[in-house]
Amino acid sequence: MAEDNGDKTEAATPRRRQEAREEGQVARSADLTAAVLLLAVFVLMRIYGGDLVKAMKGIVQRMLSEELFSNPTTGMTAENSVQSIVQVGKAMAPLMIGLMVVAVAANLAQVGFHLSSKPLQPNLAALNPLKGLSKLRGQGIVKFVMNLM
Repeated sequence: MAEDNGDKTEAATPRRRQEAREEGQVARSADLTAAVLLLAVFVLMRIYGGDLVKAMKGIVQRMLSEELFSNPTTGMTAENSVQSIVQVGKAMAPLMIGLMVVAVAANLAQVGFHLSSKPLQPNLAALNPLKGLSKLRGQGIVKFVMNLM
């Protein structure tokens, strides 16, 4: 019965856990990382949000200024666009860097530091379409044929 649905009857041995870790199979929670990142967004926006609002306000004022509307040229529009992107980039850089640091720290806190190239290696067996077709039985084949029509 345990073999039918994939449930394990015994806990993994330390050797088996080490082998799984070497292959890059580690237990980590994406939900925990997302929750930590959400809290970090609130904290970082509280700290750096004012600068971001000032940058956006400056962009809107510059784009809606009388100078820009009285003499619109392609060069001036392109220059203002580049300045706007740079200004927003400077305002968002601390927020983005802070979120990257928090995301890495949350993952490191869960599983520790371990590099493995095994998950990056291509698995050509997973790309076999015949294997996927063999899984289609009964209603699956009917649905597949109906989807082809």
